[in-house]
Amino acid sequence: MNRRILDFIRQRQMLDPGDTVICGVSGGKDSMALLHILLELQDTLSITVAAAHFNHQLRGKEAQRDQDFVEKYCLSRSISLYVGSGDVAAFAADHGLGVEEAARQLRYAVLEDISPTAKIATAHHAQDNLETMLMHLIRGCGLHGLSGIPPVRGRIIRPLLTTPPEELETYLAARQIPHIEDSSNQSDDSLRNRLRHHVLPLLMQENPSLLSSASRLSLQLGETDQYLEDCAAKTRHTLTVSGGLSCSALLSQPQPIAMRILQQFLTPVPELSGSHLAAAMSLASNRCPSAQYHLPGGYVLSRRYDTLSLESGVSCAAPAPVLLEPGQTVRFGPFLLSCQRGIAPA
Repeated sequence: MNRRILDFIRQRQMLDPGDTVICGVSGGKDSMALLHILLELQDTLSITVAAAHFNHQLRGKEAQRDQDFVEKYCLSRSISLYVGSGDVAAFAADHGLGVEEAARQLRYAVLEDISPTAKIATAHHAQDNLETMLMHLIRGCGLHGLSGIPPVRGRIIRPLLTTPPEELETYLAARQIPHIEDSSNQSDDSLRNRLRHHVLPLLMQENPSLLSSASRLSLQLGETDQYLEDCAAKTRHTLTVSGGLSCSALLSQPQPIAMRILQQFLTPVPELSGSHLAAAMSLASNRCPSAQYHLPGGYVLSRRYDTLSLESGVSCAAPAPVLLEPGQTVRFGPFLLSCQRGIAPA
């Protein structure tokens, strides 16, 4: 197993000689396996391995138990350890996030603040990746979402991404490496857990090799997604007109590239969805030479003849009501509104 993980690290260029790697350690079996695998590969890769633990403050005494376990274990083996904590529940409430997403954001923020240059290793494995792919598919996604978890994202690396969890369990047992269990993993409250407990067992009955098949598909889709992203980034510069996008040039591109160019152009817009992109593309292809489309965060996408431009800080409040007299006509954006006297139906 270590050899396959080493090959995966090298194929994906996760680490360079001299790197410091901070391994996120919760105390669970996956992260404990990752920590030891990296320690065993430390000399081969010429890297320095440290550990980091984040206390989410979600499970009371159990969360403190996890922190104490990791601290005691690392101390007994002279493993450098960084410990952080955060009130995930309060952060989720303040920012309108789900608890899982809030925990992810705070955890990565702490890991990235430890060192500006160190690589950050997380213990996502093949089953985590398949669960993520299914979650994105259920909620609705494009190629990027269906690609699952990327093996490398900036400084973050996932050396176990193609490794089945059963192999990690065997590894821990063979080396008698202790770990602790998170009681929340037994609950069906989250979509991920429901998929893990009820859906994946049925899928695995149909195809026992599903994890390896999904891992290959994830990597292939990820490479395709990145290729299209790079092509769109290069092409976008040729479509730029005075800070905006040329509609005719945009529409001349193949649809997958055109949609990605538009998505990149709208990067500042928060919570951009597929329906927003479809409406923006409709605005670009509309015959009307002047129109606007309001986007989240107070952004407005404007069409002026052949140019799309994105404006920020525009209030989306409804306009003040206007009382029209019979026969009166007023302009409302690109439209003319006319009031005519009629006869009410009986």
